[in-house]
Amino acid sequence: MATPRAAHSARLQSWRWRRPSSLAEDPPPSQQRLPPTLPPHPPPPAPRAAPPPPPPAAPPPPPPAPPSPWSAPAPGPPPAGAAGARPPPP
Repeated sequence: MATPRAAHSARLQSWRWRRPSSLAEDPPPSQQRLPPTLPPHPPPPAPRAAPPPPPPAAPPPPPPAPPSPWSAPAPGPPPAGAAGARPPPP
């Protein structure tokens, strides 16, 4: 039974075997082909200094929140059948 390690090494061996010999080692200088001559690259433009970022503006204060009707106590006693009201003790 082939183990994963054996399969992996076999894969590596086949890759090594299929690799073209030109990648394995450099040919002698007599067989090296010179690349076609290209015009020289222009010098890269000098990097411009980025302007300093403007100071962050202070965020405006949030508007006052309207009073919540749930936080204010209800005026007067709750009605007799209010939800959640406990029945009076007997």
